[in-house]
This record gives sequence, structure tokens and C-alpha cells, in this order.
Amino acid sequence: MNTPSLPRRSYRIIAVLVLLIAPLSFWRMTTLQAEQTLAAPSPKATKVRVAEVSRHALTEWAFAEGTVQAARREYLQLETAGIVTELGSVDGQLIREGTQVRGPRDNAPGDLLMRIDTRTQTAEQQAVLAQVIEARTAMEQAEREFTRAQKIFERQLISQNEFETYRATRDARRAAYNAALAQRDRSQVSLDKAVL
Repeated sequence: MNTPSLPRRSYRIIAVLVLLIAPLSFWRMTTLQAEQTLAAPSPKATKVRVAEVSRHALTEWAFAEGTVQAARREYLQLETAGIVTELGSVDGQLIREGTQVRGPRDNAPGDLLMRIDTRTQTAEQQAVLAQVIEARTAMEQAEREFTRAQKIFERQLISQNEFETYRATRDARRAAYNAALAQRDRSQVSLDKAVL
């Protein structure tokens, strides 16, 4: 009969000791933490006074000296990068930090704070407007050619493939025109953002 060797027996003893000591250690740590929690002083209760709310006239005045700060502060920045070409003015005085200004209200514009150089945006907008005109002309030409091809196709003088080519050209020119209109709108927004 084979008996376990001494090192194997010592491993078993160590394993049994670990299994006995680990739960005891865990139990002791949790009881120490619970004792520390109970021993900690509780915060003092805050004294309060209860009063009934009523409406009445204010008869007391308080005078004080100090610095006034705005309750609401706004940080402004231009959405388009560029060189500032003009600073706004209020009552003939240039706007500077602390100047009180009005924002837009009831479809009336607010005070002009600053304006940036718009020559680049203006040139881009003119180029885009030229592209819109070019795209509209190409679309109108494609519409006329498609209408003519449709009449010829109905008389069976051109093939289905040729007719579909005219239709695809017309649709592509419409899409190009719509893209040019969208680009025009984006350039106008960019130009509008040059003023704060």
C-alpha cells in the first residue's frame, strides 16, 4: 500500500488550516468595521425655526456697500473665423467689457457687437450663385431634351435604352440643381454668421 509522501501530507494540512483561518479572519474584519462605524460620532442636529408664510408690505430698508455682479453672464463668440473689421457702439461709445447691450427681440435686431471681414464669404457666395444659375440652365435643358425624347419614344423612333439615358440625365441635372441650392443656403448662413 502506498502512503502519501511527507510533502503531499503537509500540503493537505496547510490547505485545511487556510480553509479554517480564512473565514475567521473575514469574520473578525467585519466585526471590527462594525464597531468602528458604531463608535463614530453622529452629526449634530441643526436647530430650525418654523414660521407661517404671509404676504405683507416691506417696511425695513437695508443699506450696504459692495460690488454688484450680473446674475446671468453670456460668453459670445463668432461662428466664423476671420479678421474683425468693425466693433459695435452703444450711445456713440465703442463696446467694451461691461457695456450693456440688447439682443434681438420682436423681429428687431439687437446691438451690433462686431463684424468680421466678409470678402471671402461674399466671393464664395457669388461663385455659388453662378453655380446655381449654371445648374438651373443645365436642368432646364435636360428637361426639354427629356420631353422631346419622350415624344419620340412614344412614336417608337428611339430605343428604351436611349430614352432611359435622357431620363437619367434629367434626374442627375435636377439633383445637381438641388445641391447647388443647398450650397447657396450654406454660403448665406456662413455670411450671416460674420456678424455678432
